[in-house]
Amino acid sequence: MALSKSRSEADQQQYNHIFNHALMQRRLQLLRNTYQLSMEELEEICAVIGKTTLFNWETGTRIPTVDSLLVYATKFGASIEWLCGLSDEPYTERSVSFAEYKYFTPNNWYVDHIDVRFLNSFNLMSGLKFEETALLNYSNHEQRKNHFSLEARANVLVLLPYPSAISASSRNKTFEEANLSGVNQKKRNKYIQVIDNLKTVINTGNAVYRLPNE
Repeated sequence: MALSKSRSEADQQQYNHIFNHALMQRRLQLLRNTYQLSMEELEEICAVIGKTTLFNWETGTRIPTVDSLLVYATKFGASIEWLCGLSDEPYTERSVSFAEYKYFTPNNWYVDHIDVRFLNSFNLMSGLKFEETALLNYSNHEQRKNHFSLEARANVLVLLPYPSAISASSRNKTFEEANLSGVNQKKRNKYIQVIDNLKTVINTGNAVYRLPNE
């Protein structure tokens, strides 16, 4: 019995050495806090992962499964190796490109050439004025790699879904004129802030939301 207990403790120590659970908790929190997301907003972004589960991940009550963690990482363009503590690089070309692929292909866009009309639709919905050159640079994968930092590209993946909250019937109105009568002022202000930040990221190629150094 003593041998069994000793072996169990040794296995646990080896597990703790390989997998830094506390670091994963901290990095999950770091991503959410960097984007100033409430748990409810995080749930909206992750879609298939409920806020109770997300809360349990951050508090260490539960450990995410590999498939759930991949969903989470992909929503932020983050490296799953970084989340697991196996790397100190939060973004890689592979993690961001994969996230772009997963985001755009369901809408029949290709990761190597995103149809500019997709982004132009947000001009109609929000009154956002992207610079034409910036749109062209973002729409092509090679140009995107040259003109946008990895963190800026990750910013776009998190920010881009926000304008879709505006109903299709408001497509010919500016964001301020859109039908947001059911949205409270706090959430409305958040949408406007996000859209302004999205405009900055697309037009400059630089990240607005930056992960702090650990």
